[in-house]
Amino acid sequence: MFGTQPDDLEGEITKAKKKLAEFENGSSYFELTARLAQSNPMHPFLLARTLSVAGATFCVILLLVALIGSAVSRDVAQAAGAVEDVLHLPLPVALGVLTAVLGLFGLLGFGFAISAGRDAPYLPHEAKVHQRLMSDVQQLEARRSVKERMTPKPATPRLLDRRGR
Repeated sequence: MFGTQPDDLEGEITKAKKKLAEFENGSSYFELTARLAQSNPMHPFLLARTLSVAGATFCVILLLVALIGSAVSRDVAQAAGAVEDVLHLPLPVALGVLTAVLGLFGLLGFGFAISAGRDAPYLPHEAKVHQRLMSDVQQLEARRSVKERMTPKPATPRLLDRRGR
């Protein structure tokens, strides 16, 4: 990387900055949520995501129990009927809507957690790679500044008076 021609220094700096930008913008969803969980395990977005998904899963289980239990047991069918009378809505429909709403909240929590994870500190293995890429850019820019200082400035032209001296 550093043993190339000095004329290609600008190209190397551009490539190094491009690698750095790709690294900073190329994190996966898993890494972003892991960053957020590492910085704050009880972050509200993570809690909302987890509780929403758990609630949706619980509603699906209740829906299956209500459907299968109503077919198997008369007591479960009577209990489901009592709940339907209170809700004024069939129990499977109510549980389906609740599952959909909780699933939507889970997706929103996941999206917000990803967004917040972009601002969270890097994971240890990511921090090492980021530091190495930053170091490469800084070294190349330092080489460019040294090269600019070492390059002699062109001579300034002398002004001649009217007589040509």
